[in-house]
Amino acid sequence: MPFNGLSVVLNSTTEELMEDNDAQTLVREIMVEVITGATRCGYFIDDSFMEIMLEATANMASYSPSMKLDFDAGRLLEIEQIYRQPIKTAQSLGFHMEKSRVIALQLEFLNRQKRGLK
Repeated sequence: MPFNGLSVVLNSTTEELMEDNDAQTLVREIMVEVITGATRCGYFIDDSFMEIMLEATANMASYSPSMKLDFDAGRLLEIEQIYRQPIKTAQSLGFHMEKSRVIALQLEFLNRQKRGLK
């Protein structure tokens, strides 16, 4: 979730997100939120998962996540599947994914703007 949304909102590749301290802080905070949300939904994710994913991303060649590729190509973003459904599910169990919600709202705006919709 964090790399897909932030790559669009911040108009950045994974390398740019990982090399910037503030962007990396956002990535980490959203990852913690997603892991906590998953736990609330009954899916256990080991504590080491976040660091493994961050290290793997930092060591990969720079790339644009699928949502960024879709955005740049003018295709409809998968906001419902990637953001809205997990947010709604976690919320139904009493956990509010506020950072993810803010990213989703920004993505909705950018999606409409890119497509010329109001």
